[in-house]
Amino acid sequence: MAEAPVVPTEAPETRLRLTLKGVVASSAEPVLGVALIADDRQNERHYRVGAELPGGARLEQIFSDRVILSREGRFEMLRLPRETLDSAAVVPASQPAQAGIAAPAPPLRDAGLAASLATRRDTWLQEPSQFMESIRVRPVMEQGVMKGFAVSPRRDPALFRQAGLRPGDVVTGINGTPVNAISDPQALMAELAQASEVILDLERQGRAMSLTLPIGQ
Repeated sequence: MAEAPVVPTEAPETRLRLTLKGVVASSAEPVLGVALIADDRQNERHYRVGAELPGGARLEQIFSDRVILSREGRFEMLRLPRETLDSAAVVPASQPAQAGIAAPAPPLRDAGLAASLATRRDTWLQEPSQFMESIRVRPVMEQGVMKGFAVSPRRDPALFRQAGLRPGDVVTGINGTPVNAISDPQALMAELAQASEVILDLERQGRAMSLTLPIGQ
């Protein structure tokens, strides 16, 4: 029996009329994650590895700035548009954040907020594509290395702001672990499923800060 071909990390650019709108990717496991892809009519859908895409392609791997497709026996690549990376998703090396991270802010004790965030956490853990329908996530690159994810609300911007987040915040760490060092996303998800709060390390307009969110009741 012939062995399955090894999926490359790079490939020729696809000629399919598809647009990569966003990704939630694992640096350690490219077969995990979710990609938001639009067809030539700008109809957006969320896809996981193994899903069939418009044009007869199959989604093979998901990276922070690109996805690998297979079509007619060939591997092809679909990148995030350059304007996406060049605008909100890239932090120039000449604008470093202030040294050090502020002490975590006290967790917000609003019971209604905690209940709302707990409900969304449970939904997102069960169906990651729902996360991308709620929050727009774009990778932030610094000197060619992923630094974090810029976030902005898609749905319920009031809850996004109530949680202390602002459009354009760059999440650089979760519970003390840099996002580019998370090697086991499933272990992190299991941890978050049992947690009563989560600490996000952020950069906001070049300033490092920390935000504690209640995610359990």
